[in-house]
Amino acid sequence: MNGKTDFSNSTANPSANVVVRLFGEGGREASALRVALIGSYAPRSCGIATFTADIREKLATYFPEIQIDVYAMDAEGSTLVYDRDINVIRADHAEDYCRAARAINESAADVVWVQHEFGIYGGPDGAFISELIDRVAAPVVTTFHTVLSSPSAGQRAVVDHLLTRCARVMVMSQHGLDLIVETYRANRDIVEIIEHGAPERPFGTAEVAKARMGLAGRKVLTTFGLLGPGKGIEQAIAAMPAIIAAASRGNLSHPGCNPSRVAGARR
Repeated sequence: MNGKTDFSNSTANPSANVVVRLFGEGGREASALRVALIGSYAPRSCGIATFTADIREKLATYFPEIQIDVYAMDAEGSTLVYDRDINVIRADHAEDYCRAARAINESAADVVWVQHEFGIYGGPDGAFISELIDRVAAPVVTTFHTVLSSPSAGQRAVVDHLLTRCARVMVMSQHGLDLIVETYRANRDIVEIIEHGAPERPFGTAEVAKARMGLAGRKVLTTFGLLGPGKGIEQAIAAMPAIIAAASRGNLSHPGCNPSRVAGARR
């Protein structure tokens, strides 16, 4: 490892500092890092892909000395074309996970950062990710994008195994932290809450955006995230007649759905 990264650098974006501290003790000076970043990735139409691409972009902006190697999960039958520097893992091929682990070890990566979401990894309930994390020498950091309150036996086994390999864990809410500690018995000392956040984008007015989507003059209710049980979407749909009657016209929009997942199942 070459160079120096000061994790307490006050000129960096505060959110970026919090993320980087997942990889080392806050406030200390550490050698520059090489991070193997694993998840779905652009140009795939997937919320995790966008998130992973944003991570790489912002770390490159605020910590350019950190080297990021991307290992992108790709769906069966995909015809997507990735940038040449992206390492592609075919989700349903166990041998690809083993091959990626060898590449990560040969690269001398300092940390492996897994973006975990049910639906992007192959095997029963995404169990193929174990083929990779069990073979890497570097510490594993996992971001859990969804923490299920009532997992199936298979889902529970996958998360439990991931936790046995994690040096650090990132969740996005207090509720997520409570679930992963109380339901999955994760070590509280290694769990960090870092809110999801959003990339910096110019904002226009709501009316301009609605006009562009053919919804001019309408009241629009929005939600985001996975469509599945426990989200309350059914209640919102059931309430729409009363909402429309009270508001004259209304629409329920779900702009952030991850198209690779429906109720925790791969498709």
